[in-house]
Amino acid sequence: MSTRRMVVIGFCIAAIVIAVLIVSIVSFGTSDQAPLPKTMNALQQDRALLETYMKSNYRDAYAGAFTEDGHTVMLLTQSSKSVQQEAAIRGKSKMSDKLKISYVKYSYDQLVQGKAKIFQHAEALRIGGVGLDETKNKVNIYISQEELDKHKRAITEIINEDMVNWVIGDIKVQYQAGTGK
Repeated sequence: MSTRRMVVIGFCIAAIVIAVLIVSIVSFGTSDQAPLPKTMNALQQDRALLETYMKSNYRDAYAGAFTEDGHTVMLLTQSSKSVQQEAAIRGKSKMSDKLKISYVKYSYDQLVQGKAKIFQHAEALRIGGVGLDETKNKVNIYISQEELDKHKRAITEIINEDMVNWVIGDIKVQYQAGTGK
């Protein structure tokens, strides 16, 4: 084997070793940090358990859930507020010290219904897309300013405006992240 070939192979091996070390450091942090992946995994499992429990037992009260700042945030409708319900949810949680309960206006089912209603009219109203933002307790409507100016009244006749998070601007489709292709 030629010296040049051995040098190239050596550089390739060194590059692979460096890449593995970088990925290890990024994925697991330094030894003096808390093991975030285990904590996040436990939070996600607890959130999934609570979501299933809420959908089975308090469907009308359930408004969504998400993880934020190392806590599971469980959203409940304002109209369902009760000490007994909160106690039941905390009793189900395996990480109740990491559980926050917040009250919002719309249930998850109401948001899904609102999204479905507006989606039926999306093409005619020149809406670029619709989605849910559980953290804001809103239906996202993606639309250009020009089309919003033309169609806002028609849109708000279909869905309550206080249920909407307007995402204004042109939507760009990116098929392969980072390439623009």
